[in-house]
Amino acid sequence: MEAKYVLVVTKNGYAKRVPIDEVRVRKRPAKGVSGVNLAEGDALLAALPVGESGEIVVATTQGRIVRLQLEEIKTASRTAKGSRLLVLEEGDSIASVVPL
Repeated sequence: MEAKYVLVVTKNGYAKRVPIDEVRVRKRPAKGVSGVNLAEGDALLAALPVGESGEIVVATTQGRIVRLQLEEIKTASRTAKGSRLLVLEEGDSIASVVPL
């Protein structure tokens, strides 16, 4: 699999695919650039290299497990919030994301 995107997922259930060429390679440690626009109380959970197609498995803290196609996740700029990956119940959040 050739990585063409960076899959960005937040604990509150937002996700996006950012074209990998929007993420610069640095030769030394640096402050970096904004990678996602987070709402208050949200946090970055994962930033994974992915291809154009494939699947991911998402697990929540309340035990839900969902298998999704990467094509269902919208492509967005690195500063965008992303779109809703899962509708979460009160008190639930994303625990992990694994590409298949």
